[in-house]
Amino acid sequence: MYFVAEGPTPIFNTDKLKDLFHGPLQFDSRGLFAELEMIALRGTIFEVIRDKGNFVIEVKTDAYPTSYPIYIDTRFGKLQDRKPTAFRKKKRSTSQILEMMASAVDLPYVWGGNIRSGVPKMLEYYPPQTNYKLSQTEQYVWNFEGLDCSGLLYEATDGATPRNSSDLLFAGDGVLIEGMSPEEITETLLPGDCVVYRGHIFFILNGKEAIESKHGFGGVKINPIIERVSGFMEEEQKIPCNDPAVAYDDPSRFLVRRFVF
Repeated sequence: MYFVAEGPTPIFNTDKLKDLFHGPLQFDSRGLFAELEMIALRGTIFEVIRDKGNFVIEVKTDAYPTSYPIYIDTRFGKLQDRKPTAFRKKKRSTSQILEMMASAVDLPYVWGGNIRSGVPKMLEYYPPQTNYKLSQTEQYVWNFEGLDCSGLLYEATDGATPRNSSDLLFAGDGVLIEGMSPEEITETLLPGDCVVYRGHIFFILNGKEAIESKHGFGGVKINPIIERVSGFMEEEQKIPCNDPAVAYDDPSRFLVRRFVF
């Protein structure tokens, strides 16, 4: 059995969706609603593993490979017996991708968010309990109206890039930065480059500016490149590295990956 997303479809790491969406949202110690993994784009194909009841099914998909169970709500698409043909997407140019990123400035940070308009049907399918008034934060988190760090790129490329920072370590082409100073790395970077460690990512917007979505910034912000590279190396104690495998095993290492779209 297969499922095809007919529109933006939230992917969760729990099947207790009715328990999540009724009263106050439960945020973790970081202030994040971490039960959302990502939002699958229209046309995403899932293999159904089992029915969990209350419209919830356990699934797996090539669009988001994981080692743990993931779940979706069947009301966001349709079930069918045969595996459908994959949905073909139009490629975007680097300039289009950077332009779309830049237009996201000041959008809120939402863990797992990768569609700025969110999923309005969440309030229809999972309305708050009677007389409960959502806070301002809950209003955009409930519908996932925001972007996380890798979601900023995922939205801009229409899903052509990996969804998580750990997978982005291996994407694109490597740029040699090991042993360089912040100033030397800054001089090496080109628009569209991705500066990444296992857990966070930012992007080079132009010759002077970097863009990222960060919880600590409150959402999508633009800053000078040298400021962000120095922040990685001096404040966060990250070490420049050339080897994705090393950076995957050691979150203190960061890489630069270069994409050709």
